[in-house]
This record gives sequence, C-alpha cells and structure tokens, in this order.
Amino acid sequence: MNENIDVYKRLTELADEAYRENRYVYTDFLSIAQISVYNKSVRDFDYAGSESYGGYETAERRIVKFGSKDNYGYDEAYPVKLLKIEPIIAKFSDNLTHRDFLGSVLGLGIKREKIGDIIVYR
Repeated sequence: MNENIDVYKRLTELADEAYRENRYVYTDFLSIAQISVYNKSVRDFDYAGSESYGGYETAERRIVKFGSKDNYGYDEAYPVKLLKIEPIIAKFSDNLTHRDFLGSVLGLGIKREKIGDIIVYR
C-alpha cells in the first residue's frame, strides 16, 4: 500500500510541475501496478491534463504525459523510440526469448523503467 501512495505522490508532483511550468512532463515507463494507480486517480490530474501511452494500444508498460494541447496550444510527441532487433542471417541464430532480451538490456546498465514492453516474434 505504501508503494501506491508513493506512486500517487510522484504522479501528483509531475502534474503540478506541468501545470505550474506550462510544459509537458513525462513519467518513465510505469509497471502494470503503477499504471493501475494512475488509472484509479486519473480524474485527480484533470487540472493539468494527462494521458498514457506505451507505443501501441494494449501496451502493459506505459508512459504518462502531463499537459494538454488545450492548455499549451501545441501537442508534443512521447519520448519513445521503437527498436527492432533481428539477426542478419536467421538460420544461424538461436531462438531468443523475452528473458534473453531483457537480461541483455539490463546488463548494459539500462534501468527497467526506461524500457517499455518487449515483444518477441519468431
């Protein structure tokens, strides 16, 4: 329960910052539990405007953007980049799993909250 309170406080801080400074403010990628806290309290952020995005419609890990086109007169894209990783020659590659990709990225020192969903196609 304490973690939910911390998430709510952080979301409130970011909404206040966006409202006070008249600029878009973004969270890192939020986990399913953190997105649940946001979804339950989304009306609390109406004064600043907010929405979430994960790169595609049913994304589990999402970024929340505070601010709105109505408030600022312009829209701003989410700070999200899509990466496609594939072998040069498929017949010489192993069947890699979600765990393999996540482990490799985390092994580079990139924090989990900086990474959205990892989708593995075979």
